[in-house]
Amino acid sequence: MTACIADFGLARIYNFDISRSDILGQVGTRRYMSPEMLEGATEFTPTAFKAMDVYSMALVMWEVISRTRVSFDDKVPEYEAPYNHLGFNPPVGSMRSHVV
Repeated sequence: MTACIADFGLARIYNFDISRSDILGQVGTRRYMSPEMLEGATEFTPTAFKAMDVYSMALVMWEVISRTRVSFDDKVPEYEAPYNHLGFNPPVGSMRSHVV
């Protein structure tokens, strides 16, 4: 089995009628967005993107570690996505109120 991590939150259908500046905005998988991204209080600099990626990677690592057996007697819980209690595709407002 091969494990892959991918995020297609930046994938967009290219439309010639939309200017490039209209394409940029709040993008990403809501469940993995950092608090500063959810608040809209970030600059789009390489340093800011790296910080947001660290937050998202921490959530992925939480998912992996929470399902890892340390000893033979450990029971592995069922998979649960971060902020699963907010539903399958939570709105930005719900994510903002829970994360920020």
